Amino acid sequence: MKEVRLGESILIVRRSKLIRQVRHAQADITGEIVGVLHTLIESHQIFAGGIERPREGDRSVSEKIQSGESPKAAMIRGIQEELGLADFAGKGLIRDSRRPRKRYKDSAVSYPGLAVEHIEFQFTWRMPTEYIEPLGYVETQRRKTTYFVWKEA
Repeated sequence: MKEVRLGESILIVRRSKLIRQVRHAQADITGEIVGVLHTLIESHQIFAGGIERPREGDRSVSEKIQSGESPKAAMIRGIQEELGLADFAGKGLIRDSRRPRKRYKDSAVSYPGLAVEHIEFQFTWRMPTEYIEPLGYVETQRRKTTYFVWKEA
């Protein structure tokens, strides 16, 4: 319900089935480390109880779009919050001109039994050298810690 109150997701009914619909802004982030191109990926999360959830795929940063927020504003906020780059204002952030990608699942790990539809707006960003932390980034929240690492492209 917190997500619904914040406008990060909505509940819809389609063909008599309840679906959680979430809009995301996602960025593929690259950067040069010691002359070699790398891609930033979200590696894993560790929850307060010690449970570790590996993250699949090669996504860099993904942020839920709040009600009334543009995909670009959400992506800037996501980079600021998740990577700790408070002074990032969006310079060099490029939105994919194609329509948002849609993905559907009958159930999600975080909400078992509740179908979910993801609407994803894609961005790319070549991170300038002054922002690059070669050992990666850590986002610490009250109930979980998320780890981002660089891998050679």
